[in-house]
Amino acid sequence: MCNPTFEEIQASKAYKGTGGATFPHPVEILSPILEKLDTLGEVRKEYKAILGSANINPDGSENIAYSHLMLKATIHENAEYRNKLIFVYRIDKQHETSVAFGPEVSACMNMCIFNATMKDTYDPFKYEWKRAYDFADNILDQQARWQKECQGRIDDLKSVVIQPDDIYELFGKMIHETQVRKNGIALDLNLLMAAYRRAKTPDMMWGMQEEVDWTAWDCYNCLTQGIGSMALHTQPDKSLAAYNLLTEFV
Repeated sequence: MCNPTFEEIQASKAYKGTGGATFPHPVEILSPILEKLDTLGEVRKEYKAILGSANINPDGSENIAYSHLMLKATIHENAEYRNKLIFVYRIDKQHETSVAFGPEVSACMNMCIFNATMKDTYDPFKYEWKRAYDFADNILDQQARWQKECQGRIDDLKSVVIQPDDIYELFGKMIHETQVRKNGIALDLNLLMAAYRRAKTPDMMWGMQEEVDWTAWDCYNCLTQGIGSMALHTQPDKSLAAYNLLTEFV
């Protein structure tokens, strides 16, 4: 396994698979994903690959072709709404392409995906590249919508300080309101109780600490820690539900 630069990927050759099948050049495969990522602003890209074939020409130059290639894109790495997209494929004896997304998503070159909030798999031998691109495109459109919604909410919530004596009453009101609504995107009781325990535990991320202002933004993050493990297509709606519920009472 190696960690090629994009320039090294550009200089590589198209891989010729078993039975003589020739697949598109890696840059051609990656281009639709890269073009979409470029519309999202701050994105850090990393590449991993496995050599499928390599030989030296008489002039000393190399012919390198990758049978496995992974792009990991970290979107807005230093922002509160950071996420990762992984696009990985193998075209040696097996033919598989996977697209995966999530704040903690990871993958290996054997096509195992971990901690994805949303993922799907395609067969490049059947030229299902477009389906993979459409899936990634939909994910990244949702990411763009989510981050736009998030920035305004973040600024509002950071400006509100919640006093330690008020936290029990605040969560009580949110739990009561959620149980009354019973609608399709309301946060469930288990998520709210977990958020309350997190808020009351100083050692946990976003927990209330002595002599440090605890804001509505901290409370919001206690709520959305549980949302991060849900399916991506529910995430923007549920994060908005958390914001709307919290801002009713702060």
